[in-house]
Amino acid sequence: MKKMLALLTAAALLLSLSACGGKNDETETVTDAPAQSTAAVTDSTELMTESESVEETSAEKETSEEASTEETSAEAEETSAAEEDALPKTTAEILAAYTDVMTYAKTVKAGFQRVRYQSLPKEKRNFSNNTVINIAANFMTSKEKAEKNPEVYPKGNDGSAFPIYGNKKGCLLTDTSGIQSAKCEKLPNGNIRIVITLKPELNPEPTPFGAAKAPSYHGAMFGPASKKEIDEALNSKIVTAITKSADYSLKYYGSYSDLEYDPETKHIKSLHQHCDVLVTADAELIFGPFKGTCVLVNENYFSNLKY
Repeated sequence: MKKMLALLTAAALLLSLSACGGKNDETETVTDAPAQSTAAVTDSTELMTESESVEETSAEKETSEEASTEETSAEAEETSAAEEDALPKTTAEILAAYTDVMTYAKTVKAGFQRVRYQSLPKEKRNFSNNTVINIAANFMTSKEKAEKNPEVYPKGNDGSAFPIYGNKKGCLLTDTSGIQSAKCEKLPNGNIRIVITLKPELNPEPTPFGAAKAPSYHGAMFGPASKKEIDEALNSKIVTAITKSADYSLKYYGSYSDLEYDPETKHIKSLHQHCDVLVTADAELIFGPFKGTCVLVNENYFSNLKY
């Protein structure tokens, strides 16, 4: 993502890079007769007694089943309530659970598959000259191409390609003030889903490999492009030869990490990281001004984790 964003910005600014029953039988009815024998009366009484007995047994059974069902339902509700109570609720608790699961994956050196791609939505391109942006868009990895050729990292890899990149921890964010929203829920399949969305941040720097502290909110959870690296690209001879002045900014917004994992094993089932970047440019080139904005959409999907 860093290289692609650097490529995009340089292209936009300097034109040099691209970028569920049954029913019982009725008892015989006794008809009137001139003389009714004791045997007949006895038989009839026995039949009635048996019928009453069956009805009583059936009623008792139904009562027992209803009581059992109510007890089972009550137990299920209690279990569900207990599980809900066990879920992290506050932003700090959700962040801690997220960090724990992410770091565990890196600690055990889990294998994984990664699909990442970028896009420049046409409806979000607003430059004085969109030709350059259109060209830059053609150089980006498409969703179709990324899904056809996913990156595969076997079990035992060094974890440098798993967020956060080049670090032993899966998240370095500790300051919850950088979080816009944090949600945690138990899914029907028993897994836990956590979605953390960060607040917008201007020109966030990524965390250097091996660093214990992140220089930005986004750098603590994602892999934002480094403005320092982009500036270096803009200082190349071919760029400076056609540029009188150039200013730009990268505003990350709507960035979220969507994690699903098994709470019993802490095994990640899927991870989706999304970032929108508002690129604003104001440059004066030797052949005229180049001003405007565009949005670069970054998608990262991690799946098939092997522990």
